[in-house]
Amino acid sequence: METLNDNFDSDIEVDPAPYGIALAERVADHLTAGREIAYSHRDYCGMGLFFSRGGFEYSAVADGYPSSSDDNRSFSNREAFVAWLAQQSDVTLFNQGNQGISRARLEDELAKAGE
Repeated sequence: METLNDNFDSDIEVDPAPYGIALAERVADHLTAGREIAYSHRDYCGMGLFFSRGGFEYSAVADGYPSSSDDNRSFSNREAFVAWLAQQSDVTLFNQGNQGISRARLEDELAKAGE
């Protein structure tokens, strides 16, 4: 485990290991079942994962909805999304600890949905 305090204003422990294909496939299943992984509150809500109009999105979230950001990524098919997410880690996606994507957050969202 690493801490973000070297690069960010946080002592949050993060796992540098890639998420892997198994977790990425579970997340893709979760999203294609009509669920999303996004916080929903007023103003900036961090980064989230969505499936809409046949594609996957890693997007900034504002007021609970995807919003424009230079960090956004779109994937036109499941294979591309799964390959990308499988290579990510807490270090690449945690967004300086401000409501970013982490392995713990992904696992928590899947557990809440019974997946």
